[in-house]
Amino acid sequence: MLQTLRHYNGQPAFDAKLNYLISEDSIRKSATRNGYVRSHQIEIRQHKGLVDKFGQFIIELSALSEFLLPNGMFVEYFAHRDLVDYRPQLEALAAEGLIDLVDPDSVEARTVTESEYVAVMRAIWEYLGRKPILWVSHFNADAPEKVQRARQQSIDWVRRGAQETGGFFFDPTQVVQQLGQGAALKDNGTDLAHFTEAATEALAGVYDSWIDSLRRPRIEDFRSTAVGSRI
Repeated sequence: MLQTLRHYNGQPAFDAKLNYLISEDSIRKSATRNGYVRSHQIEIRQHKGLVDKFGQFIIELSALSEFLLPNGMFVEYFAHRDLVDYRPQLEALAAEGLIDLVDPDSVEARTVTESEYVAVMRAIWEYLGRKPILWVSHFNADAPEKVQRARQQSIDWVRRGAQETGGFFFDPTQVVQQLGQGAALKDNGTDLAHFTEAATEALAGVYDSWIDSLRRPRIEDFRSTAVGSRI
């Protein structure tokens, strides 16, 4: 996440021809959507200076592993799979000089520790100028025991990181429980990775409320100052 923030803020650490490896689902989009590679590069340029543009941030952290290339670059969660599945299309893009082709087997998975997890959250907070952050964890659900344990661990770590950085914390499990798993998750609750439209709307309401809660004190402070000032 810190690498991505720096990259989008105009401080790229790696060649632009590797951009397609950074964002979730960007490998598939690069391979299947004409012009996506170029449009993605434009998008990154447009985000330059995002740290100064925004006063608060909502950041979701869910994985317990990091995926890296030998050059130290972090890549998206499904990079190995998508590099294999879309190999012919990616080879065509590489032949045009639009991307640098990466060997799927060069992607290494590394499990992080709780202290490393929290340290990265602190580094992100510092990088964003200690501005307010709503840290959002993964959600838990009725799933195989191994999945539930891993997700609860992730939730606990994000909660701890939020506490140690003075941030805000939200666990989307609340939305799943309130709506019911069948209504909150796609495929009648069996898709443990994707929310339904109803759940997405509920989450948007939570995030809007958080942003509003930050604005209200500022308005009240402004009014108090105005009342106490000589006009």
